[in-house]
Amino acid sequence: MKYDENNLKSVVEYARRLEGNTLRDADIDYDVVSGGNKGQLGQIVEKYYFEKELNSRQEPDFVSIGLELKVCPIKKIRPVTRSAYLIKRMGLSAKERIVITKINYEIISKEEWDVAYVREKLNLLLMFYIHDHEKELDELPFFLVNDWYPNKKDLDIIRRDWHIIKNKITEGKAHEISEGDTMYLGACTKGASSKKGVKQPFNNIEAKERAFSLKRSYVDFIIEDLLKSRNNIEEKDVRDIDFSITLLLEIKNNIGKKLSNLVKKYKLERERLAKNYLNLITIDMLETIYGDKVSNIEEFNKAGIEIKCILISPNGVPKEHMSFEQIRYIDIIEEEWETSTIRDKLENKKQLWIVYKANKDYIRQSELELNDITLYTAFYWNMPIQDLDHDYYELWRDTVSKIKEGNYDGFMKSTENRVGHIRPKARDSKDLMETPQGTYEKKKSFWLNRSYIAEVIEKNRI
Repeated sequence: MKYDENNLKSVVEYARRLEGNTLRDADIDYDVVSGGNKGQLGQIVEKYYFEKELNSRQEPDFVSIGLELKVCPIKKIRPVTRSAYLIKRMGLSAKERIVITKINYEIISKEEWDVAYVREKLNLLLMFYIHDHEKELDELPFFLVNDWYPNKKDLDIIRRDWHIIKNKITEGKAHEISEGDTMYLGACTKGASSKKGVKQPFNNIEAKERAFSLKRSYVDFIIEDLLKSRNNIEEKDVRDIDFSITLLLEIKNNIGKKLSNLVKKYKLERERLAKNYLNLITIDMLETIYGDKVSNIEEFNKAGIEIKCILISPNGVPKEHMSFEQIRYIDIIEEEWETSTIRDKLENKKQLWIVYKANKDYIRQSELELNDITLYTAFYWNMPIQDLDHDYYELWRDTVSKIKEGNYDGFMKSTENRVGHIRPKARDSKDLMETPQGTYEKKKSFWLNRSYIAEVIEKNRI
């Protein structure tokens, strides 16, 4: 035998022989399929390198040691030389989530966390390789190979995520599950099968097929931890507290307080000159609570959480709509809704909304004194699946159709869709984006309607 499949150290050491090498370097005898399919490299490694027969059983790949094999792509990005994270300084990032195992709605509804089948699938042998679509499968170099299991703090968050998913299922809401519901452990749709409906135990409405997965942003930090361990970089003291929850609780304790009182309480010093003063002073407050930069909040980075600071008028409606990234006209017409950029953004990303309310009418924020602004509510949010796959899908479909037609002046307005609309998002009239027709048009983006934002706030108000 090339390795002892009953010995963890033997399996990991054998796997590490590929680190820094390609399958061609290892002289693995198999038929290379040009281009390859998603997951094919993992199947080749399992069958031809480890010489294990492929199967679809729920048990781990290495049963006797409870180890699950995952072959995962890493992509190259622009290095961030001053980043606090080694992975960013190296110009690397996880290309995709790690899919763990299919969710069986019947089984999970009867399970308890201590014996949940997903737990034994979290003991992973991770084989990260550098993705390059121009290379053959046997030319792709393996970059980092190691066994991994979540630490206690991360496992506590994963346990909470599992309960969120289970609770939706037991409430008969499996069809409303969204990846954005959770922090680290997601419930992703299963590729081509994502349009298929399957039965759920407590509702007659069919739900999409889903699988447990480790979110892409979390995978970045798995790589980060393995890199630091490999390079003997000492970790700074890890806090036992989950700041994604602690921070929200501290904010909620201040609900009803005027901004002037918050500035005094947290000893915040910032001149009110910037147009985005409310955003800046809110970040200052969060950093004072956390004791470090918001960009260093581990849970936010691992879960990919974004902070949205919103000011609403006395009538409960904000003055402004909420924007997202600009639409790449050439790329969007090649997308499918299930895997589209905007759907991924709205389903998979969680946001922390911190909402203030003005106690008098205003045109510009600068007209308001700090005593005129009160902390109104705060909550984590991602778009409910029913809004995403109905109203926002219609907006996306209409937008793609009009781009294909070359109609860049007829996009949906806020009065034509309950949830969102398309409008310009450019520096000036010369800030243009190339179109499929070979012309250049003003940059535009997807937005959330002011009225929809008000609706979300009211639903989540404490």
